[in-house]
Amino acid sequence: MPILGTIASSYMALSTRGIFAGGGTGSEDVNTMDYITVETTGNATDFGDMSYPTASGGAAGSSTRGVLGGFNRGYVNGTDTQVQYEYVTFATTGNVTSFGNMHSSKTELAACGNSTRGLWGLGYKGGAVLSTVEYITIATTGNGTNFGNLTQTRYQPGACASSTRAVWAAGNRDNSGTGQTSTIDYVTIATTGSGTNFGNLTYSIWGAANGHCSSSIRGIYAHGYTGTGGGYISTINYITIATTGNGTNFGNLSASKKSGMSLSSSVRGVFGGGHLNPGVSNAIEYITIASEGNATNFGDLSVTRFAGAGMSNGHGGL
Repeated sequence: MPILGTIASSYMALSTRGIFAGGGTGSEDVNTMDYITVETTGNATDFGDMSYPTASGGAAGSSTRGVLGGFNRGYVNGTDTQVQYEYVTFATTGNVTSFGNMHSSKTELAACGNSTRGLWGLGYKGGAVLSTVEYITIATTGNGTNFGNLTQTRYQPGACASSTRAVWAAGNRDNSGTGQTSTIDYVTIATTGSGTNFGNLTYSIWGAANGHCSSSIRGIYAHGYTGTGGGYISTINYITIATTGNGTNFGNLSASKKSGMSLSSSVRGVFGGGHLNPGVSNAIEYITIASEGNATNFGDLSVTRFAGAGMSNGHGGL
């Protein structure tokens, strides 16, 4: 390969685009999508718009395409779950394009995936807390297909993946708001079927970071709400995705919060926004996934918000 081609290829390999999509400001939902380059630091830049102001959905990405689904068009002011999947092309900027319909409309879930499949798991629908997982083939457009069920019903979990495994952790087991759990489940992405218990986080929470935050080796889960008598936490846990076992303490974010967004390259995990107590955050911060320690300031979102979703074209599942 010519020298210039080698330089260009190396640059592209180091340029991971992360997108934060949707969310609530505390008084309204937004249709904002903004993006960052994960390997640098700085403020997020406007990418385009979702079809509706939405929150509480999930997002998964391949190296070329990001897919959004399971958003609620009335997170702040009611319940109106958006049935459609929508997608963007990472290399460009612009508004979403329709992808297909969910197998079962639901919200307050978490999504992850590898280069082929995106998986949306758990969630809330019409007063019922769910254990179901569905999947799409990211390179095509079409409707979601049933994958199977995880070991517990719950909503507002966190999710991450390697190229072979998808892993969901934590969540709320009932609609009282006090049924938080520490359970971790996994599935093998290339197959369909029921989930298998992986272990437990060091805390029982719901409102974990919603996004795809992993290297090919480690999965990262951050912050959340510990329920009545507890509060918001800043704690970060990690797991080794290829094994099973309990979460291990990694460090802390700069503030205690829940319902933030997360995304990653294969090296960095990045966290944006979140619900403070009181208030809403616009902060973006990052960690180096291979090491332990506290998060470092990255920049700010273009719109202060919580309960959106994050995705990237360079995460550990690719």
